[in-house]
Order: sequence, then C-alpha cells, then structure tokens
Amino acid sequence: MENIPPPSNPLQIFLQGLTDSDPVARVRAADSITLAAEEGANTSVAVPTLASLLGDVPAVAESAARALYACFLKGGDLSSVLPMLNVALGSPTVEVRAVAARILSRYKMLRGEEAPLQLHLQFKVPPAARDSSWTVNVSHRRTYAARDDPVQGEPPRACGACNSENTQCIYLKTTPEDALPGEEFEFKCNVCGKYTIYVHEVW
Repeated sequence: MENIPPPSNPLQIFLQGLTDSDPVARVRAADSITLAAEEGANTSVAVPTLASLLGDVPAVAESAARALYACFLKGGDLSSVLPMLNVALGSPTVEVRAVAARILSRYKMLRGEEAPLQLHLQFKVPPAARDSSWTVNVSHRRTYAARDDPVQGEPPRACGACNSENTQCIYLKTTPEDALPGEEFEFKCNVCGKYTIYVHEVW
C-alpha cells in the first residue's frame, strides 16, 4: 500500500510564506496567521519573523503588525521582539506605529512597568455635528505620530491625563472628500509628557 504523507502543518506553511520573495504572498501569510491566532492557535513561533517584517513594504508591514497584535492578545510572548517594536514606533507607516504603540503600552501595563492612565477631562469636548461622536484616549507614548514635531497652525487641546492646555498637536488626519468625514488628532503634553488622541467620527 502506498504511503500517504501526513498533512502539512498549516502554521509551517504560513511561516514559509512570511519569507516568500513575493510581497503578496507575505501579506497572505501574515493575514492567515492573524486568523489562526484569533481562532485560538498557538502562533508564538511566528513572532520573531513577523517582527522582522515591520520594516517591510507598507502592505506587508501592516499585515505583520496586525498578526503580531493578534498573537499578543492571545497570550503570545513578545518579550524577545520589544526592541523591534520600539523601532517600529518610528515607522513611516501609521498603522505599524499605532499597533506597536498599543502592544508596548499593554505589555508594560500588564507587567506593572507603567501605570494605567486615567482620563481626566474638565472641559467640554468640541461640539460635534449631528450623527457624530468624539473619542478621547491617553497614552504614555505616541500612537499615530512618528515624531514629536508640532503640526503648524493646529491649536492646542487639553491633555487627557493632566488637563493642561500646554500641548502641541503632533498628528492630524482628515478623511478624503469621497469618504465620510472624520478627524484624528494626537497631542503631546508639555507638562506631564503624556499623549492624548482625539477621534471625531461622523456617520
């Protein structure tokens, strides 16, 4: 009787895909690892390779970042790739920066290295148009901005951590004209050094 080889381990196939010369194949592999992690698979073995892709072309880097985040949320150990996550805070790709910031913040909070930040706002959030909302979050580190350089012409808004208005806008994003209007702002506080994110969504 002919010997039938055992089925291949899907995770090993995904790992091979992460090192494929075709960026599209690398994206597919990273997206597959994200799905596997969300479904409960142990994807820790993929963490080092995923972290090495954070500096890849934008599409690959974004998919790798999402996969890392999924691995982390399911209990994956990312301690060995912390240096690469810190480097990714300066990535030219905003989604990579944001995911790296979220992972680092949650990692340090869970280990007791950073205290959870409470939102302290003693002012009215800017008035929103009908069918819209504002969300405000605070962080120990930048989430969207690549640097602390101020955005010229954008007025300060109160720090969500200490309520000081001695802040500077370091990131501003508005949606294109053909999409639903929305805005994202990130401010650094010159008093406490924390970062506040304002998101205005319209639906």
